[in-house]
Amino acid sequence: ECDPAFRNCSFDGADLAGFYAAELEFEECSLKGCDLSDLSCESLRISSSNLEHAIFESADILQSEFVKCVGGSANFQNAKMNFARIIGSDLSSSIFNWANLSGADLSGSRLMGIDFTQTNIDSTRLDGANLGLCSLRLKDFKKRRFVGVNFSEADITGCDFSLCEFEDCHLEGAVISPETTFNNADLRGATFVGSELCVARLQGAVITSNQASSMLFDRYGIVVAGNLDA
Repeated sequence: ECDPAFRNCSFDGADLAGFYAAELEFEECSLKGCDLSDLSCESLRISSSNLEHAIFESADILQSEFVKCVGGSANFQNAKMNFARIIGSDLSSSIFNWANLSGADLSGSRLMGIDFTQTNIDSTRLDGANLGLCSLRLKDFKKRRFVGVNFSEADITGCDFSLCEFEDCHLEGAVISPETTFNNADLRGATFVGSELCVARLQGAVITSNQASSMLFDRYGIVVAGNLDA
C-alpha cells in the first residue's frame, strides 16, 4: 500500500482530526482551517502549502517537515515536533503553547509575534529566523551561536545568553531586564538600538567601541569623543 501523497489539492476546512498515517505528504496544497488535531504521523512532509488557521493541536509529528509554507495563526498547541524542520516558512502569530520543538531547525522562517514562553525550544537551530515581537521570556540559550537572527522588539526578559556568539543579529527595541544575562557573550555582531542593553548582566561580555559608546550615552548621557589634538 502507498502512503498518501497530495499535490495541488485543497483541504480547506476539512476535518482530519485523529488521522493516522506512517507517511503523509502535501505539496502546493491549501490546508486553510483544516483540522489535523491529534494527527499521528511518523513522516509528515508539507511544502509550499497554505496552513493559515490550520489546527495541529496535540499532533504527534516528530521530525516533520514544513518547507516554504505560509501558515499565519496556525495552531500547534501541545504538538510533539521534536527535530522538526520548519524551513523558509511564515508561521507568524501561530500558537505553540506547550509544544515541543526541541532540536528543531527553524532556519530562515518568519515566526513573528509568537509566544514561546511555554514552548520547549531547547537546541533549536535559528539561523536567519525572524523572531521579531516574540515572547522568549526566561529561555536558556547558553553557548549558542546565532547567525542572522532577528530578535527585534522580542521580549527576552530573564533569558540567559551566557557564552553566546552573535553574528549579523538584530535586537533593536528588544525588551531586556536586569535578569537578562549576556555574561561572557560575544555581542560584536549584534545591534541593540533602542534596547536597554546596559541593564542586563554583562560580566565578561565582548562589545565594540561603538556599542560601548552607545551604552554610555543611553545609561549616563556621556558622549564619547575622539582625543583633542595636542
